[in-house]
Parts: sequence; structure tokens; C-alpha cells
Amino acid sequence: MSDDIRSHNIGASDYSKYKIQPWDIWLEYNLNPWDADIVKRVLRNKPGERRLDYEKIIHVCQERIRQLDAEASQSFSDRIDRALRAHFLKEDKKND
Repeated sequence: MSDDIRSHNIGASDYSKYKIQPWDIWLEYNLNPWDADIVKRVLRNKPGERRLDYEKIIHVCQERIRQLDAEASQSFSDRIDRALRAHFLKEDKKND
């Protein structure tokens, strides 16, 4: 392996010709895998695949939105459960 891992890339991407590579952004911004994937696709330049990159970005965004909605829904359910438990515990103590 080369001492300068950043001097080349594997595959058809051309990231290595730039000073800043996608992984620099991922690390600097501490991106989650979904956001990192979007950055990678925005920055790459594979001839003839630009439309496909944008379709993949949309697909990744849709999945991430689905996850966030599921997390928010779960979070809301958890808050309701906690509130109900607290209410019933308070009622139980009143009746003791």
C-alpha cells in the first residue's frame, strides 16, 4: 500500500484529484452514514451517471425521512407511555 492513500482512488470516481475528499467532510462534520452517502454522491463525477446519482440521493433521502418519522413517532409514543404510567402511579398512591 502507498504511504499516500489519498493520492489515488479505487474505481471510476475522481475524488483523489481534489484537495478535499468526501471522507474529509464526513469526519469534519461527524456525518451519519445517510448524510455521508449523499455528500459522496453529490461530489462524485462518474461520466454518464449523474442522473442515477440524483435518483440514488432521492432514494437515500426518502429512507432517512422514513427513519426520522419512525423515531419521532416512537419518541411520541414513549412520552405518552411515560405520562400514563406517571398518572396511574400517582392515582395508585392516592388510593393507598
